[in-house]
Amino acid sequence: MFVISLIIGFIFTPLDSLHVYMEPNGYTSLRFELYNNGYFNATYNLVVRKTVSPSDLSFQMCFHNQCFLGDSQSITVEAGSRDTIALDFLGGSETGGIDIYYLVYDQHEANDRDSVEITGGVNIFENSHKGEYTVHFNGKYILGPSLKEAIFYSKDGREVLRKTAHRDRIATGELKSGIYFVKVITDRGIVPLKIIKEKP
Repeated sequence: MFVISLIIGFIFTPLDSLHVYMEPNGYTSLRFELYNNGYFNATYNLVVRKTVSPSDLSFQMCFHNQCFLGDSQSITVEAGSRDTIALDFLGGSETGGIDIYYLVYDQHEANDRDSVEITGGVNIFENSHKGEYTVHFNGKYILGPSLKEAIFYSKDGREVLRKTAHRDRIATGELKSGIYFVKVITDRGIVPLKIIKEKP
């Protein structure tokens, strides 16, 4: 009697940055590649698992030239082939942080699974004061109460700078002119911020 062992598996790869920042009622999309490196066609479950997110944030997944609303879908991928999946974020009126896991697992192989963590927020303020508790940018500094640190990202999602707060302000002198998304860490939580850095 012969026992044949076949390698069954898949590779799940993000094609975009895993940081998402969007305005209320906004929209953004991340792309992923799912490669079936097994010997048989396989069906995979795609599941969005929310750890933190605004309650009215919703999702749709697009693949095989179709889009499907909801937090879970399934996709069949032929043996040895790759498919691109778009995970669309559809913002509502609520703001807040985003910390979710995007899980993929083979329906027929319980141990064959993978996941990625996606972070960010729905809550972008642009160079203005809003509300009693506000974190804002005045052209040179990020200002606000209880500031701890700021992480700056370029428009394509690359981290370009980390700065620690000093006396409730964070200097931005090292940044070149352009648009940046910022994760501002405070004693009260994380505040996503969008800033426009102009030439001095």
